[in-house]
Amino acid sequence: GLSLRDLQEALYFLLGDVISRSAVNRITLRIQEEIDIRIQTPITSTPPILLVDGVWVEIQYTLDQFKIDRAGHERQCRKAQERVIVAAMAVWPDGSHQLLHFGIAEDEDESAWTTLFDHLIARGWEPEAVQLVVSDGTKGLLAAMKARLPQAQQQRCTTHKVRGMKRCLTYKGLPETETADSGTDQPTSKAQRWAEMRKDAHAIYKAETYEDAQLRLKAFTAKWEPLEPKAIHAF
Repeated sequence: GLSLRDLQEALYFLLGDVISRSAVNRITLRIQEEIDIRIQTPITSTPPILLVDGVWVEIQYTLDQFKIDRAGHERQCRKAQERVIVAAMAVWPDGSHQLLHFGIAEDEDESAWTTLFDHLIARGWEPEAVQLVVSDGTKGLLAAMKARLPQAQQQRCTTHKVRGMKRCLTYKGLPETETADSGTDQPTSKAQRWAEMRKDAHAIYKAETYEDAQLRLKAFTAKWEPLEPKAIHAF
């Protein structure tokens, strides 16, 4: 949804110089050509892990209408519409990764993810080789996985999984009003609780072994479930 002027300003901060709008247009078209080639390149190695996500943006679409600008030139009208960019990144066991594909959809639903998977399959991607799909709580993904990725399991993104606890916090045991002798008001107490819970939760995923992770999870549950049962259940 950026205009040539917007891109001109952005490139100034990157290059330290002002380039013409025609140069900006040539750069944009060249980058688009490279992107189009990349997302059509045959896939020769299917990764066991796939990271997927969707990002909502506003895109300027042209209309069948025209207007006269302040300089007296006729311009085609445009209207910003919300769309989601769905993307898939491949991850291999050695930690190497590569963006495989991205596309624009009207909603982050089963149809969008199925279309993305079908595109990858058409490029030579082997769906039976995918073991794990990492994502946030995006809707429609599980149904698309069931239809296209028969061997894969879903794992929630740890960041989103931890963040999901916050909406379930009740702050049980904290003072309802500020007390002069405590030296800590309620908003600060709430922030401290959430910061400590978040730190403890992330520590589970940093364990070196599965056994250590299970021990950390057990300690995390024993510590926080009496105070925040709804959040622990959501976690």
